[in-house]
Amino acid sequence: MAEVDRRQPDVSSGVRALGALVGTWRGHGAGDYPTMEPFDYEEEIVFSWLTERSVRYLQRAWSPAGGETLHSENGIWRAAHDGRLEVTIALPGVAEVSEGTLVEGSIRLQSTSISRAAGGAGLAAAVRRYDVDGHTLSYDIHMGTVDVSTQATHPGDAQSLRMTSTPVRGLSQTPRRPHRAMARMTPRD
Repeated sequence: MAEVDRRQPDVSSGVRALGALVGTWRGHGAGDYPTMEPFDYEEEIVFSWLTERSVRYLQRAWSPAGGETLHSENGIWRAAHDGRLEVTIALPGVAEVSEGTLVEGSIRLQSTSISRAAGGAGLAAAVRRYDVDGHTLSYDIHMGTVDVSTQATHPGDAQSLRMTSTPVRGLSQTPRRPHRAMARMTPRD
């Protein structure tokens, strides 16, 4: 994975919440989707400052048994001037554009556009939720495909990742220290 850019940008108060994401997050979990067998995976997500209003996003999931990559995506998360969050994510053969809100570490995104290459996955819609609580980044993703309406990839559960590197100082209210911890799935009602 790419190295985290630790330079502190000149940010406005409206962008400071992105600072809670900056760092490297790691964990493990289980995925489920109607057209697939349930699966276990290890995961790493890296957020690093790109500009004073945006962060770079890199995500990779791999098999705990053999280490082969199961999924990867990357993109740009940008705070708009009106308080919305604009996110562009590239997956193999697919580009997702989502918009949403970012309030005190809680992010809710809804896809507004999906573009697919001829051989790209049949992604038709995505709803993403990310929450930061101290050293834990929790998220769930609901995906719809051309064959299946929007479904959770982790029905009833949320994936939780733990911070493994220190983010940019001064951008989050809670100081973070490097540590190693495994994430666990948390049941959601």
